[in-house]
Amino acid sequence: MGKISSGHDIAKIRGLVEMEHPNKLIDSFTGTLEIYHTTGGWHVKEVVEPTSILLRGCVIRNTDWVVGMVVNTG
Repeated sequence: MGKISSGHDIAKIRGLVEMEHPNKLIDSFTGTLEIYHTTGGWHVKEVVEPTSILLRGCVIRNTDWVVGMVVNTG
C-alpha cells in the first residue's frame, strides 16, 4: 500500500467492505476490505479478522494517529 501522510491522501482513498450480517458472536468476524487510491495507482484487498476490530468502549493508546471506520452500529 502507498504512504498516507496527509488529509489529501485520505480524501483520495476509495473502498468497499464486505462482511457477515450482524450477529451476537462478539469474538467472531468475517469480512474483507478492498481499498484503492484514485491517483496513486495502488490497490489492496485484505481479510478483516477479529484481531482488527475494536469493540465499543475500547481505548487506543500510544498511537500518533489511526484511520478507521464504523462497520456495524447494531
